[in-house]
Amino acid sequence: MNKIIKELSVSVACLLDDIGTVTTKDLHHIQDLVTELENLCPQSDKITTDYYRMAAGFYQFEDLPEDYIKLEDDEFHSLLEANAWQPFEGHRGENIDLHIENLSRAFSEVARNTRKKVLDELKAKLNIK
Repeated sequence: MNKIIKELSVSVACLLDDIGTVTTKDLHHIQDLVTELENLCPQSDKITTDYYRMAAGFYQFEDLPEDYIKLEDDEFHSLLEANAWQPFEGHRGENIDLHIENLSRAFSEVARNTRKKVLDELKAKLNIK
């Protein structure tokens, strides 16, 4: 990621040095670098389910199925109860779900803070306010 940020920074600086010679090719190059940066970040529509599945691994002895989100609540909670890791055996599925959700939110927060830090560093390198 640092390599992409550095190249993006140099590319923008070069364009600003001689703004009168900016070409479409130059802009495409910058857009390609931005796209590479975007591809390093998880897609927002998958974030919640990916973090939830990751967090579930701390409470379940088997991975959640890929399509767990399609299950009805009672079926899902039964699955959580049936696959509960030993310290959570006997807990209701709803309570296990809450534990998983809380850890999932913590994972999401860490990822969001990391992305914000990277974007802030990029802004600073590009001298964007």
